[in-house]
Amino acid sequence: MYQLKITVDELTPDIWRTIQLPESYSLYKLHHIIQIIFGWENTKIWCFWNTDVPTTNPWLWGGGGTMWDKQVKIKSVLMEVGDKLPYVYGRGDEYWNHKIVLEKIDAGIIKGARCLDGAGAVIEDCGGVEGYDKIQDRLRHPEIDGYLGLLMVLGDEFSAEHIELKEVNRKLKGLVNYIKEFDEEHGLVF
Repeated sequence: MYQLKITVDELTPDIWRTIQLPESYSLYKLHHIIQIIFGWENTKIWCFWNTDVPTTNPWLWGGGGTMWDKQVKIKSVLMEVGDKLPYVYGRGDEYWNHKIVLEKIDAGIIKGARCLDGAGAVIEDCGGVEGYDKIQDRLRHPEIDGYLGLLMVLGDEFSAEHIELKEVNRKLKGLVNYIKEFDEEHGLVF
């Protein structure tokens, strides 16, 4: 069993999650876990950078020059406590860098992924780090024009400070179906 801490880079306050999962999972499964635990919408391209070659889904990435994330196990790239693995979600003007750190290796067996802790919330399609910072600034200053409109867009459920661990873990229990639906939607079922 592995324990990972995943942090979205360049954001203040820090947005992070601590998870436990089987070390035998593929990077493809880890990608989908990251989507669930952060509440990303899984609508953008992604890649892990465990070498100079992106590790991702070659069909979605656009062809050659990649390693297939379904064929790379987490334990083959994160081998010792402290090992790091960069993960990027998105491309072009809006992308989010994540730092994955192996915090703990335990001989215990775990059947699936679970989120232990975390802080902060992400906002997809907000203009990347710069857009996120602007939204955070606006939320701190309700006197600025547009504050109420921003609250309407974000919804009543949005909280920049905390996550609902119970809900995240409920979604993680449906990981197999989540991946199956994604694969079917994107024509990745062979």
